[in-house]
Amino acid sequence: FVKPKIYVPYGLDDTTKKCVLEHEQTHIKYADHIIKAIGFVVLCVHWFNPFAWFLLKMLYSDIELACDETVLSKCNETERKEYAYTLLSTAEKTNVFAVSFGGSKIRIRIENILSYKKISYFSIAVFSALIMAICYILLTNAS
Repeated sequence: FVKPKIYVPYGLDDTTKKCVLEHEQTHIKYADHIIKAIGFVVLCVHWFNPFAWFLLKMLYSDIELACDETVLSKCNETERKEYAYTLLSTAEKTNVFAVSFGGSKIRIRIENILSYKKISYFSIAVFSALIMAICYILLTNAS
């Protein structure tokens, strides 16, 4: 928890190693290992609640998708294709004793990678205006 390490299997080519390291360093940067541990502790307390199991599964999926988005925001088109191929190739070689780079929901993650588009400034401006309008309406007196 204090100093997380990344263990990379022997024999990876440079492209695959680069993709795996960027992905895992993003997990470390955003302290995903701590968030996952907290989610697991909450699940241990609420083990009887099926909604808690569902939320933990969705939390893990969202963490992976957010990590992919962060890495892809720094990539060009060819690097995105290499990232998707790396994800697919590492998913084939799963190990029972180690957590794979591929993780879960490979199909959804690859579809998101291949259809990734950077958000435009216009979209950011429109979304910000919408949020400000909603906040203004909710924070002022309705009469």
